[in-house]
Amino acid sequence: MANSEENEKMADIKIIVSAKAQSQAVYIEAVVMPEIVAVLEKYKKDIIELGEEQ
Repeated sequence: MANSEENEKMADIKIIVSAKAQSQAVYIEAVVMPEIVAVLEKYKKDIIELGEEQ
């Protein structure tokens, strides 16, 4: 009996953990990615010139 209760608790914990991971993934896509793209765009010319020099 105790085993099935433990399994239910573990399932709840897994749901919480996966929901948290999901929200972090959404945050990364919505906030972090555009920032990285903006930084790359800003330095794109410098990066290309560095590549050509070498």
